[in-house]
Amino acid sequence: MGGDSFVGLFGYIDAGSTLRYVGLLNSSMNGANDVGALAGYNAGAISYSYADGGTVNGSNNSVGGLVGSSPGTIDYSYANVRVTGGNTGAGGLKGTGSGNVSNSYATGSVMGFFNVGGLVGQQGAPGTISNCYSTGAVDGLPTGGLVGGLTGGAGGAGGGAVNANVVNSYWDTQTSRVASSLGGTGLTTAQMQSMASFSGWSIANSGGSTAVWRIYEGATYPLLKSFLTPLTVTANSTGKTYDGLAYSGSNGASYSVAGAGTSPNLLGSLSYGGTSQGAVNAGSYTITASGYWSNQRGYDISYVDGALTVNPASLTVTANNAGKTYDGLAWSGSNGVAYTGFVNGETSSVLGGTLAYGGTSQGAVNAGTYAITPSGLTSGNYTITYAGGILNIDNATPSQTVQNAVSQAQATVLPPQASTPHEASAQPHTMDPSPTITDVSAGGVVMANTMWNVAGTGPTLQVVNGGMKLPANTTIGNDSKGPL
Repeated sequence: MGGDSFVGLFGYIDAGSTLRYVGLLNSSMNGANDVGALAGYNAGAISYSYADGGTVNGSNNSVGGLVGSSPGTIDYSYANVRVTGGNTGAGGLKGTGSGNVSNSYATGSVMGFFNVGGLVGQQGAPGTISNCYSTGAVDGLPTGGLVGGLTGGAGGAGGGAVNANVVNSYWDTQTSRVASSLGGTGLTTAQMQSMASFSGWSIANSGGSTAVWRIYEGATYPLLKSFLTPLTVTANSTGKTYDGLAYSGSNGASYSVAGAGTSPNLLGSLSYGGTSQGAVNAGSYTITASGYWSNQRGYDISYVDGALTVNPASLTVTANNAGKTYDGLAWSGSNGVAYTGFVNGETSSVLGGTLAYGGTSQGAVNAGTYAITPSGLTSGNYTITYAGGILNIDNATPSQTVQNAVSQAQATVLPPQASTPHEASAQPHTMDPSPTITDVSAGGVVMANTMWNVAGTGPTLQVVNGGMKLPANTTIGNDSKGPL
């Protein structure tokens, strides 16, 4: 078909005809005049269509990435095709024509001889180009970053005269290698990848909108949303128990489109932010996924936050047992507490409130067993459980008065009447029922177990605890009645 005209998937589209939702991948078209990947000549309307990849070569006039010549309209369409024209009118989207072009773009390189443009080679009046852009390299004379020229227009390096209206349309001055041109506004690559540059467009930088265009800030030029598959990336929720450590990362993500996570059209890398990153204390936090972007054949990506829940750790506060001997005094307070469950080296200093004690132990006086009940502490990071202790009040031992000393006294023991001194000496000594006991110390005392003599006799009395111990063979009695 190298010498043919009206070359394309559709050679000729009549007036009144509409072509919608048609896409070509990696096509190759060769002809002479009116050569395009989708249509050689369009007198009708083309919408929501594209040619992505491949080449279009025309040896003569009207060669375009999507349409060769188009007095009809083109909207919501794009071309990413390498275009080579032999004579006049070579453009990234359409070669020549007076029809309106809106909400469309071209990214392929364009080479031609005369009136060569990144989007349109030669635009006829009174057509309007609105909300369009181009990024491909442009080579020819004259060249235009967006539009090469108008029929009969004379131009130099800045492009030919453009009598058609060009509204809110742009080209990349860096990738096109065209710094200035009539028709449209030249922007740097960074500007072309910022939504702020397209304030007059229906454009969004987040997924799920109703806008015509979608842009991934700093990563893509505007993309036509109609060719993107909606994709929701949801950060998986997760939880942990408070451990005193800062949280980072995620629990992965899930995708609303099967296989999207490994799709070559899903670019970039997933990262996570939100209030979860660096979160330490117990509570609920957001896990926000981001970082993906897509090409035109990929996805309109939306993100749904996940949740991080940091649950309080368990902490047990146990009252220590206590005890005392009954002392008649009311008991109050405690013997302190023991903590079980602190994490990451934390101590009771992280707790709020004031430790208090209750239970039956408070005010207890009498011997018995009583409960010590702790309370009063607070914490957002710990669920506090209290364990009671026990107070034991033991019975007191009664005091015993011990006679450790007695006054030293002297007793006179009179022997009984005897017939002979022999008999008297042979009988046991008998203490008079009313002996005379005289304190022989000057107010002093004699310690227990001290032996001392009964006056005038050989036997002795022994002082013992609680009294005196009489000597052996000593009989207490009276003369008339015998021993008592």
